[in-house]
Amino acid sequence: MRLEHRRELNLGSIGPWALLLLQFVVCDACTEDVQLRHVNNSSITPKHYIESDTKKCSDNYPDVTRTCRADELDVSVRSEAVLPEAGVNTLPYVVLNVSTVVHSDASAVFLRLQCVHAADKADDYCHNHQVQIEKWGRMIWPCRSLNLLEPEVTEVPYRFAYTCFRMFRLSHYAINITLSPQMCSSLFYFTIPEENQVHPKIAKFYDQKNISWAPLVVVDTNPSDGVWIRYTEHQSIRHNDVNVTIYKQTSATSLQFAHTQLVKKPNTGFKWKDVSKGTYHVYVYVNRQDCDFSCEDHVQKSRCTPCAHTHVNFTIPENKYSSEKLDELLIKEATRHLVFSLTGVVILVALVLVSIVIYFRIIRPRRLARLPPQNVELQYRPTVLIIYSDDCNEHSNVVLKLCEALQDYGKACVNLDQLDLIDPKLQPRTWLFRTMADVDFVLFLFSESSPRVLAKEVMQPKRHYPDMFCLAVDVMFSDVHQNNNWNKYIFARMSYSDASSIPPHLTSFPAKRVVLPDEFGKLVDDLHRVAEHTTVDHNADLRKLKLAICSFENFNHLQAGWLNERFVSLENENTALLSADLGFKPPEELPTTEEQIALAGIFGLQVPQEENEDLAPSDSGLSTHPTFDVMGSPDDYDSSSTTS
Repeated sequence: MRLEHRRELNLGSIGPWALLLLQFVVCDACTEDVQLRHVNNSSITPKHYIESDTKKCSDNYPDVTRTCRADELDVSVRSEAVLPEAGVNTLPYVVLNVSTVVHSDASAVFLRLQCVHAADKADDYCHNHQVQIEKWGRMIWPCRSLNLLEPEVTEVPYRFAYTCFRMFRLSHYAINITLSPQMCSSLFYFTIPEENQVHPKIAKFYDQKNISWAPLVVVDTNPSDGVWIRYTEHQSIRHNDVNVTIYKQTSATSLQFAHTQLVKKPNTGFKWKDVSKGTYHVYVYVNRQDCDFSCEDHVQKSRCTPCAHTHVNFTIPENKYSSEKLDELLIKEATRHLVFSLTGVVILVALVLVSIVIYFRIIRPRRLARLPPQNVELQYRPTVLIIYSDDCNEHSNVVLKLCEALQDYGKACVNLDQLDLIDPKLQPRTWLFRTMADVDFVLFLFSESSPRVLAKEVMQPKRHYPDMFCLAVDVMFSDVHQNNNWNKYIFARMSYSDASSIPPHLTSFPAKRVVLPDEFGKLVDDLHRVAEHTTVDHNADLRKLKLAICSFENFNHLQAGWLNERFVSLENENTALLSADLGFKPPEELPTTEEQIALAGIFGLQVPQEENEDLAPSDSGLSTHPTFDVMGSPDDYDSSSTTS
């Protein structure tokens, strides 16, 4: 234990080895500085005493319940060099000075020194506990206390400073300052570098020159929202700004960079806020140009000079976060839980949907496939309109065979322009509007020309009525916009047409889709509204339809580029460009009346009337009277179409 004042010792009872030990462990001069003022008379010092016996001080040490607040206590720590007196054969050393300013009505102040780590084996605080154990039966850390005998008349703040504890190089210490009856305590970690680095007097004693200075470092872990890191200046040292680098210990042999701070004068420290729990290593050194903090990564290690630095490590048992950081962490934690919850819900829903899809796509069809087919009598006779583009005769023949198959095996009443528009009295557009409004289903049969027709490209007509595919699509959009009856429309394509024959802007609509002739049975089921889970055995003879498809495929293979020849370019939206090589000349002779009647029957024209002989012929030799009246012209427009 340390001695408080200069006292005479009975050295005769102490062995020679103990004398050498006293030179390093016991300070021959422990001093205290107590500044107390009487509340009524400043010239009177209130009564007090200092307990210098470690055992008694430890026995009276209060049970700490909390950390002292910043407004209750101010603590400063510094080091002092002790040089040997003339004629005394001892080495210089460093002692600790702790200065405490109390701002609360405390009747006692306790100082307890504790060793955290010591690299020097001569540090008896850390390595030699045998004396204390033999004397007291246990290790008791050095303790001192200031006790006020008249606390009620002692004015606050008051000061208690104590200089006694020996400090060894590179050793890490902790000092506890405890107030009673407040039962609060403040903990500080501190250390020094080499003695000749922290005090120039000691370097001068050893006649050492050009020794770089490094400070005593103090770590204050008492704030709830961070850590204070301070260093003590030396009055005879003029230095630049001080660099503080902090690493977090992630394992026994691994450090991770945590923070760095340049402390500019006249500041002697900074507060590192929002620190997570763990063990940290702090390196403090003067920011100089002629040295480096670490030479490990230096290109030329032989020319690298490491900076003199002070290293202190400390442990934070719990996170020290500010209220803003806590709010941020709370939001992040809530967001994380929300994301996890939503992810779990999404995964659960995905699993349910996948299970449903697997059941309806794989399990259920297999179960239904094992059921015997049902004999379903098609009592209902739906009406169907087939809309297609007149690509070529072979394609139109395929459509005709499809119509026959639906009538024979699908028990459907099919409307087709090839069959209905034979009557010349029917106007094509009027027929289209009325039929689309009356039928139960409209089957759009898409082919390779469909995207181009919908893009308003003009196809050369081969029939006496126009192609109405694009017009039918417009009517469909108008109908679903008003009635939202997508169940009425079916999009189909033949097996020789690609999926791209249905334009992308139509594939997103909820219309039913079939590929023919492979899904002919599904088409019949849709027309008769057969339940999806019902297994229906269709015995349709589709040989004629497949033969027509084969005929088209042969034509398509032999006549490459035939589709491009079906389209013509337009001069404008209404008039087709005519070839410059096409010349017009009046016919040499007119057909006879019998020939005109035969032509009228073929092309659906009105039978010519008797010509008026009084009418004068034109310059071309033809009568100015219209010999043939064309029925069902593309320019005809029935008033009823506006109401369809």
